[in-house]
Amino acid sequence: PIIAKSFLAFIPRLKPWAFPPDFCKIVTDEKRTEIKKYFADHPNDWERFCNTPVVIPPAVSSIWMNLSADQEAKVLQILKELPIRFSRIELDQQFEQRGLLNVVTNPPASHILSLCCNPWEVGANADLLYFSPELKRVEIKNRMTEE
Repeated sequence: PIIAKSFLAFIPRLKPWAFPPDFCKIVTDEKRTEIKKYFADHPNDWERFCNTPVVIPPAVSSIWMNLSADQEAKVLQILKELPIRFSRIELDQQFEQRGLLNVVTNPPASHILSLCCNPWEVGANADLLYFSPELKRVEIKNRMTEE
């Protein structure tokens, strides 16, 4: 009975965060152009923005791959040809054109492709835009031989 009364007396007083709905919208091309123009006209503000100590590190996405030497060369060439910012769809299209979709796998694998992204940077279809791709060889160790 006492517990029941306490639950009945409990009234949550927490309020959800309230902020303007405009904060939830994808930035339009016009707004993006306006922001770029502002920073072009105010280089000191751009410098301060870039050097702010509260920089959020990019998220890293990993793609595991089993690659032969020839396939590794093809992947490295694709990475050189990609634009600075690219979507996963664009990357997959390049892999498909060169017959490399079948090399993507689960670990263990011979290579790992790391892609950086900022979660707030998205393309026209709300796809994440990746940058700084890096292909690394993975050293596969056998636990049985290490002991």
